[in-house]
Amino acid sequence: MSLKPRSALVLAAVVAAGMLACAPASLAVHATPHEAEGRAQALTSTAPTQAGTVAPTRSTSRAYPAAVGPPRTVAGSTGQWTARPATYGTVIERDVPITMSDGVVLRADVIRPARDGRPAPGRFPVVLTQTPYNKADPAIPAAETYLVQRGYVQVITDVRGTGGSQGTWDSFGTREQRDGAEIVEWTASPQRSWSDGKVATFGASYMAINQLFTAAQHPRGLKAAFPIVPADDIYRDVVASGGQVDAGFIPLWLGLVTATGVLPPTSTGADPVMASGVMAAHLGGAGAFQLPTLMSSLTGGDLAYDGPFYRLRSPASVLDQVRVPTFVVGGWYDIFQRGEPLVYEQLRRNGVPTRLLMGPWTHVQTVRARNRLIKVPLNPHGSHRTT
Repeated sequence: MSLKPRSALVLAAVVAAGMLACAPASLAVHATPHEAEGRAQALTSTAPTQAGTVAPTRSTSRAYPAAVGPPRTVAGSTGQWTARPATYGTVIERDVPITMSDGVVLRADVIRPARDGRPAPGRFPVVLTQTPYNKADPAIPAAETYLVQRGYVQVITDVRGTGGSQGTWDSFGTREQRDGAEIVEWTASPQRSWSDGKVATFGASYMAINQLFTAAQHPRGLKAAFPIVPADDIYRDVVASGGQVDAGFIPLWLGLVTATGVLPPTSTGADPVMASGVMAAHLGGAGAFQLPTLMSSLTGGDLAYDGPFYRLRSPASVLDQVRVPTFVVGGWYDIFQRGEPLVYEQLRRNGVPTRLLMGPWTHVQTVRARNRLIKVPLNPHGSHRTT
């Protein structure tokens, strides 16, 4: 029996709206490295490509939110999904303060649907992204206006100790994990005039990993997660993939977070005293966390070996607590290729509604093209193609 084509766009929209059915099918779409030969540019090319096979599904029943509706098809076609047209402009409110339970103030950009340059009235489902790379840095953009133009709000926060947020950064530490749950509940609160109370998380790499920590805490309002190229085990996927400390990647990555963290916050003009305090705290934090972490891992210290430090920061340690529907995206040439299928398999074993898309791309390709992933038509019977 053939299955009708599906679209990651609509799946992502359903995920973002938080209205997936309670027990949809578990689905894996993947292309083997051999099948992927010659297609490494699939995400960045507009030419259709073929790649993939599909794992068996358990159930095909699905409920669709009224705002999205059931899948639409092209008249006279084979039933392929088509995207809803953009019906809104966008407007951004920058550096909105969000006070955590310990008094630290994080900063968020809120991107809202707009009409004639003004925020559209009404409440909308919310897509949340938590970045350590400075939400104001155009080199690593986190904004996804594609969904906002179709009736979603996006909230982008600088994680603690980065960008415009106060505090010190410690890379997925206990306090940062707690922040994620508190941000979801702030976003879903009836006090947010633009939120309908339904929140989904979205983002790539670091912004994918922190989604799993957030979901494991079951914050009110969180309905689904869309982690793109997440790691499973921080030690084995990031620090010492293959058994040897990655002396090339680790300094580069820690340096990137540090550099983007000391850029002047976009709120500097409005509150220079606050901004200078934030920058000073970030610089101090680099000496307290980044530098000792780097030196210990590269010189054979405790952090050169697996242990409690990495277990605390590994999604594998909390996946058994995740319950919300989760769409995982991975790449055969991604640095986290080992972990992405493991995230999917653990969620699937636990009965979590989950899907996995694997394809012929690297980490950087996927991060840069993440906005295209929500527009990739999928055929669960065995192929995908970019549009």
